[in-house]
Amino acid sequence: FSTRNAVHLAHWKTNSFAKHSALGDLYEELIEQIDKFVEIYQGANELIEKPKPRNVDPDDIVKHLEAEAEWIEANMDELSGGVRALENVLQDLSGTYYHALYKLRFLS
Repeated sequence: FSTRNAVHLAHWKTNSFAKHSALGDLYEELIEQIDKFVEIYQGANELIEKPKPRNVDPDDIVKHLEAEAEWIEANMDELSGGVRALENVLQDLSGTYYHALYKLRFLS
């Protein structure tokens, strides 16, 4: 939620149309993919606890997205718990992060 909200704030704040579009796409995809992950997780396991929000600076969104993408990659096995459907969602989520980073680094 924290990343999604920071992406949305950065989307509103930018003067670059390319960044605005890339962040808008990312915001929409994050909502869908995180929702899918949580619902599959809960179907395979149990209900999750209430998430604890973190502060994410929307002015440094690229650095945050890089760190978050690396964290997802490093923790994929633990997050999926051996459930292949969760691995697939996490791979898609990871791809979404890297796709957005490509747009933010090289197209804006």
